[in-house]
Amino acid sequence: MLWLEGRVGRLDLPAYLALWLQVGRDAALPALRARLTTSQLVAGERSYPEVSVAVDASRAGGELQLQSADLSGTVRWPAVVSGAHPAVVHLARLNVPQLTDAALGTGVLAALGAVAKLSVDDLQWQGHSLGRFGATLAAGADALEVSDLHLAGDSEDTGGTLQCRDGACRLQFSLDSRDAAATLSAFGLRPDLGASHARLEGELQWPQHSAASLATLDGRLHMQLEQGVTRAAGADLAGVPFALLAVPALTAGMSSGLKFSRLTADFVLHDGQAMTSDLHFDGDAEILVRGRTGLLAHDYDEQAWILRGEERLPAAVRRFGPTPKVAAVWLSLRELFTGSDADRSRAALSLRGTWDDPIVTPAE
Repeated sequence: MLWLEGRVGRLDLPAYLALWLQVGRDAALPALRARLTTSQLVAGERSYPEVSVAVDASRAGGELQLQSADLSGTVRWPAVVSGAHPAVVHLARLNVPQLTDAALGTGVLAALGAVAKLSVDDLQWQGHSLGRFGATLAAGADALEVSDLHLAGDSEDTGGTLQCRDGACRLQFSLDSRDAAATLSAFGLRPDLGASHARLEGELQWPQHSAASLATLDGRLHMQLEQGVTRAAGADLAGVPFALLAVPALTAGMSSGLKFSRLTADFVLHDGQAMTSDLHFDGDAEILVRGRTGLLAHDYDEQAWILRGEERLPAAVRRFGPTPKVAAVWLSLRELFTGSDADRSRAALSLRGTWDDPIVTPAE
């Protein structure tokens, strides 16, 4: 047996892991056992201070154990890594600055071989605990595929797949929540409304060799919430608003919240903007919104129609789709037959300003 013990100032985890696997598989060398501490463990652009490292490697496979205040877990690999016999990476906890930060996973995967199963007992994002995470990672020539992606939180479940090849990364996902307010809080967002059920699903893509960010994302999102209520003005709510909801910004000056049976919307994301033409809030009032939400500038440029009482869309009109365009036509028809445009002028609103200071005025 080859025994290593001591302390190193800096340890590049993927590079050392590849070396340990190579030494363990070399028939001319004995089995390897290492017990090390390092001032700085590095994986891609991430680093972790004061980490204890234990390695056992031989021709039959091996195991790596990591222990520190910020990172703890194990990596196990068979003699030959394959789809039938993948490496297994298990972390007790992992705190990442961005949800798309995969430096640790991709670096370790490249060192281990083609396929690995990753599990994290407690995945944390910017200090917020998101729950238990699991996925299967497969690497090829300039390609990465993440399948069976699952994130289970206290109030939500998220599933999806990720493929990076041919110059682009493509993510498909769906999130189902049993408590919309709790889910918003878990992701560090302001719980401006609550709902007994919420679903967010989408298809997003960004350039393969650049970090995913709001400036590079393209794709589509669909949102649906059921049986909920908006929060009243003055409520002690912390966090960044989930601006795609729009309705809390429109009703920010109200002294009480609005109940709703359903809130739905579709968005197109491009160049840091989210565009919608069919946000529909069906509750104490019927609200229809179209326009732009600035994901980078944190601002609004939207128009809304507030329908109450007889103004609400009848069933025959709803068959054409509850969209702002249909609402405008419906109000025009009511104006034609009633001979008054007073209700219409009060119903149409403009939403501008920033997410933290929305400005609502009558539409021009």
